[in-house]
Amino acid sequence: MLNKGHGADSLVYNNLISGFLNLENEAKAIELFDELKERCLVYDGVVNGTFMDWYFTKGREKCAMDSYKSLFDRQFRMTPVTCNAPAVNSDSFSVMVNECVKLGKFTEAIEVFKKVGKKQGSKPFAMDVAGYNNIIARFCENGLLSEAEQLFGELSTKSLTPDVNIYRTFIEAYFGVERADDALQMFNRFVDSGLRVIVSFANKVFDELVNKGKVGECVPVLTKMGEKDPKPDPTTYEIVIKGLCKERLFDASRDLMGQMVRYNIGVTPSLREFVVEAFGKEGRSEEIERLLEANRPGFGAYWPPSGPPRMAGPLEWQGLLKWLDPLKWQNPLKWQDLLEWQNPPVWQNPLEWKNLLRWQDRHRHNF
Repeated sequence: MLNKGHGADSLVYNNLISGFLNLENEAKAIELFDELKERCLVYDGVVNGTFMDWYFTKGREKCAMDSYKSLFDRQFRMTPVTCNAPAVNSDSFSVMVNECVKLGKFTEAIEVFKKVGKKQGSKPFAMDVAGYNNIIARFCENGLLSEAEQLFGELSTKSLTPDVNIYRTFIEAYFGVERADDALQMFNRFVDSGLRVIVSFANKVFDELVNKGKVGECVPVLTKMGEKDPKPDPTTYEIVIKGLCKERLFDASRDLMGQMVRYNIGVTPSLREFVVEAFGKEGRSEEIERLLEANRPGFGAYWPPSGPPRMAGPLEWQGLLKWLDPLKWQNPLKWQDLLEWQNPPVWQNPLEWKNLLRWQDRHRHNF
C-alpha cells in the first residue's frame, strides 16, 4: 500500500500494533508506531489509545500517561490544520478518563476531559458526543449525577445532539436513586428528540413509572409516541392501560384504547380480557366492547378523531353495505335506505363508526 504511494492509514497500523501488543511484542509495536509517525498525513490518536489501554492493563500508568501526552507533542508530520484538531479521536481521551474514574480520581477525570488542546500553539479539540457519552456514563455509574448533569448541559451548548445512550444512561441512573420525576422528564425529552425508543426500553420505563405511581403522567408521553412512526408496540399500551385501570382512571385508559383503534394497533389477548373485566365491573361493558370490536383482526376499522368515518384498506362503505346483506337493499345502495330500514334510528348524520357497530350488533339476528 505504501509502495503505491498511498498515505499511511492509522487504522491499519493500529490493527497491526494491537496484534503485536497482544503477543507481548512491545518492541515491534513501537517500531510500527514510529513508522506511522513518519508517514501519516492525518492522525486521529487511535494508536495512542491502544497503547494506553495496553499499558494500563500491565499496571504501567506512567507509560500510559506518556502516550497520552505525546498526542500533543507534534511528533507527526501533519499539516497544521490537522495537528491536534478535531481529527483527533475522542477514544484516546476516554481511555484516560476511564482510568481516572477507576482510581477514584473524579476531579482529575474532568480535568483530563476538559484540558485537551490547551497546550501553547495547539488548536482546541472539539470533543464529540461519544466522548461526552463515555464520561457521563462513568459518572452516573459512580453516583455523580450532579456532575453528569453539568456535562449534559455543556453538551447542549456545543451544538451537539445527545444520542440514545446518553438518554438511557440518565433515565436508568435516575430510577436507581428513586428520582422518578427526573426519569420521566428525561424520557419525555428522549421522545421529543425524535430518536427511536425501542420496545424493550419503552416497556421498562413505563413499567417503572407505573410502579412509582406515575401512571397518569405516562399518558401524554405515550400519546406523543403514538403520533410518531414507528408506532408503540401493543405491549407498551398494555402496561399503561392496565396501570390506569388499576388506579380507576377509566376515561384515560379508554382514550388510549381509542388510539390503538385509530392507529390499527392490535390488542393483545391478555389486555382484551383485562379491560373487559375491569370496565364490566364499572358498568361500562358496552363502551369497551365497541372499541374492541372495531379493533378485532381483519375488520380494518379506522376511527378518526373527527369527521365522517373511514375504512382502512381496500374495504369501502359500499363494500361494507354489501357485506351486511345485499338482499335487504335496493340498487343503487344509499345511506337513506340503511337509515329507513333500521327502526327506530339511533344515529344522526354524519354517521359515526361506533353507532354503526351498535346498529350491527342490534340487528345481527336479521342476517
